[in-house]
Amino acid sequence: MRGPPGTIPIYPYFRPLGAEGPGGERLAFTWITEPRPDLAAAKSFVGRCFLAAQTSPDLQGSIDFYRSTFGNNPSPIRRLPSFALATVTLSNGSRLEVDEHRGPGRPRPRVAGGLPPGLAIATFECSSFERHASKFIAAPVDNPLGKEFGGRVATIVGHAGELIELLEV
Repeated sequence: MRGPPGTIPIYPYFRPLGAEGPGGERLAFTWITEPRPDLAAAKSFVGRCFLAAQTSPDLQGSIDFYRSTFGNNPSPIRRLPSFALATVTLSNGSRLEVDEHRGPGRPRPRVAGGLPPGLAIATFECSSFERHASKFIAAPVDNPLGKEFGGRVATIVGHAGELIELLEV
């Protein structure tokens, strides 16, 4: 653990906990202490990912990208003491948190042709798969996990350079 469970004054129903995995990766766990109609609910003691976070040098551009590309409405931008953020709610109650970083960014080092370290790609189910075909960085492929996990998969690049894998449903 990187410290004891914390509290977030503006979100008293969140109890976050940071940990470090065996490879030095950072893990974030959050206990949602009360049922919330606007958040995905865990169906067991350990639930599923309910929030993926990314940083962007252009917060407004990133949330506009998610609105225009997928039709998801973002929250208002929240200006906190050290950064600004907005969340984009997905259809199942999960969310994307887009944090604006200040100052010059730097590319994460990576092996040629490989993924950058950290959260390099996120996968989302997509019911309008063909609508995004012009944005695919390569031709779609059949889901290597099998048909029971959805149809084809393809990847697009988001406004801040993030990789977004779409799973056809």
